[in-house]
Amino acid sequence: MEEKEISEVLLDIADDLKRNGDQPWDLTNDCGEPIVFDAQSDLYIQRIMLDKDGDPCALIPLGYFEDDTIREIAEMMHR
Repeated sequence: MEEKEISEVLLDIADDLKRNGDQPWDLTNDCGEPIVFDAQSDLYIQRIMLDKDGDPCALIPLGYFEDDTIREIAEMMHR
């Protein structure tokens, strides 16, 4: 059997999330530690959910980002 194109896999993930009531999908073990690591971004992925356009996206704690990125987000939120 031939592997699916990544676009098809993303559609499958979106369908699963829709069936889950649009709730975030937990990708952690029983201790709450993330079990999925993305080598390209060098980040662990703890949850996925659908964005406002219905596309799957990762929920990554801000603590994984650079300090400057966190400060920029904080400033944007207080404007």
